[in-house]
Amino acid sequence: MVSSFHTLLIIVVAFTMAEPQFGHQMRKHFLMKEDLVNLNAAAFGTMCRPAYESQRKYVDIMESNPNIWFRGVYQEPLNRARTRISKYVNAKEDDLVIVENASAAINAIMRSLADGLNLGKGDAVLYMNIAYPMVKNIINYLAKVRGFDVLIVDIKFPITSDDDFIVPVQTAISKYNGRVRVAALDHMSSYPSCILPIKKLTQICHDQDIAVVVDGAQVMGQIPLDITDIGADFYTANTHKWMYSPKSSALLHVDPKWHSMVQPIVISSEYGEDFVTNFLYVGTRDYCPYLALHEAMDFRESLGGDQVIMKYNHDLAWKGANLVANSWNTTVLVQKEDMNGALVSVQLPCDLESGMDVAKAIFDRHQTYIQLGHLDGLTYVRLCAQIFLELNDFELFAQRFKTILSEIKQH
Repeated sequence: MVSSFHTLLIIVVAFTMAEPQFGHQMRKHFLMKEDLVNLNAAAFGTMCRPAYESQRKYVDIMESNPNIWFRGVYQEPLNRARTRISKYVNAKEDDLVIVENASAAINAIMRSLADGLNLGKGDAVLYMNIAYPMVKNIINYLAKVRGFDVLIVDIKFPITSDDDFIVPVQTAISKYNGRVRVAALDHMSSYPSCILPIKKLTQICHDQDIAVVVDGAQVMGQIPLDITDIGADFYTANTHKWMYSPKSSALLHVDPKWHSMVQPIVISSEYGEDFVTNFLYVGTRDYCPYLALHEAMDFRESLGGDQVIMKYNHDLAWKGANLVANSWNTTVLVQKEDMNGALVSVQLPCDLESGMDVAKAIFDRHQTYIQLGHLDGLTYVRLCAQIFLELNDFELFAQRFKTILSEIKQH
């Protein structure tokens, strides 16, 4: 008879053996070059092998008979993927569609709002100075065409608390005396990287009858996401950046009251039935990346799921970024740990021009890829953690950056 102690021991040993060992040995599950040290994986994402194999399988099916594929075969696995993603982000399935990327989603939303709300002279649309360039570009373009004002909220770094976002937004809205109709907000900014108090910001805007568009391009798979809890009118998030899925795909969530107003960028032959159907078919294109989301999510679950993955990536990013900052005698730009995910921005020990020279040299010599940025006189590097990286990657980067910078200064 097995004692309760031995039963417990067996369970503990089994759990320990099953627990994944993150770090360099995880590289075998991805397709990257053997010598690449990608400290900028967040830019375009990294697809896992199971998702890659699934995508290829669907391409083979598509090409074996395109006629039946585009006349409905792809829609069943696409709707299954949509169902699974909806549960993952705590959203109703009928309010969520899959599109090619967050850029397509934001463009569809902003163009639809400009028409549906008849935005024009006397109205204003708000975004922050840290908004992604695509967001700024579509809003500025529409402002030029339609004549509404653009209200840019200036966010100052370093960031130490939620109030560094909340107070500037409240101040900006109050100065415009009810003229702000739409606010485009980040859930997590890209340049510099920071988690915003998006639920609070959404409520502040709603209290003033302002429609809220949330750019969550960097969120899904990096930090927990509960779309219903946030309560925004519109929310988009890429899946290929952090979910290990193929390039490219993104979710677009629209509150039911806006369904009839929001239209896809491409109006196709299947247009006109309802919100979901309008986005289901946007012409002849490759829908296979959407369908492989299942295998990407299965892969994450096989590693222990979101909690394990997110904890490793956050801890590595925070420790790695602070190690780099200490090595350079600079600082992280967002000093409150829980306002950082697996992306942490560190002030450079040099100007942007010198930093760009170092970045090129460090890639040429050491196959280490980084992303630099500049905001209000601050130059920084955005460091990204992933399950195939280790703390030593950050340490070597910090040392090599200093060495190459010293060489450049001597010439």
